[in-house]
Amino acid sequence: MNSKKLFKMIAVLVSAGAVIAAAAALWACLPWLWRFFFDPAAQQQLSGWLASFGPWTFFVIVALQVVQIVFVVLPGKPLEVAAGLLYGALGGIAVTYAGVLAGTVLVYYLSKRFGRPLVRRFISEETLDRYTALTHSPKFEPLVFLLFLIPGTPKDVLTYLAGLTDVKPVRYFLYSSLARVPTILFSTAAGGLIADGNFGLSVALILVVGALGAAGLVFHDKILSRFGGNENEPKKRP
Repeated sequence: MNSKKLFKMIAVLVSAGAVIAAAAALWACLPWLWRFFFDPAAQQQLSGWLASFGPWTFFVIVALQVVQIVFVVLPGKPLEVAAGLLYGALGGIAVTYAGVLAGTVLVYYLSKRFGRPLVRRFISEETLDRYTALTHSPKFEPLVFLLFLIPGTPKDVLTYLAGLTDVKPVRYFLYSSLARVPTILFSTAAGGLIADGNFGLSVALILVVGALGAAGLVFHDKILSRFGGNENEPKKRP
């Protein structure tokens, strides 16, 4: 076996192991995640754990955000709320934005370098097929900005897909990151309210975000139906 085949085999095994581990961790953490979204005590517990890293807390949050973007099945909202708890609404945006931008750049270039075989390790073939026509649309960039702006849409999936297109990286990093700011602000503001003792208002804000996310998923599906082409026609691979 030559070194190139060995490298590919190791990459496949590592990727598969990482995906399985992430899925298992998500399954094990589901009860806790449910508590986190609606129990201020659980939210403070996470922020307390993060704060225990002292001056390294900023870098820990950034690193966890990067991991969350790479492994698309992991939710990012708990980290955003925790950032708001520790740094307030605006400070939480700054630390979250740093992690989001770093994760976006990493995923984009991983996708660009290793192509569809790598992307399939993190995203199902069915999901890729749903977005194929959209990636070839001349309106891809404004549509991606719109999808990133809407709460509840699978933003990290779109980052993997962007690496399979000819979109200019700097432009993509700019508008995709900026479009995330409103939804991140909702989450960090909820964390800031918890830090101020406004638990009821925080839960209400989280519920509003959840409702907007549900509506966003419906709108997201309509965009895919409108610009995703005819499901009965053969689709080009991105």
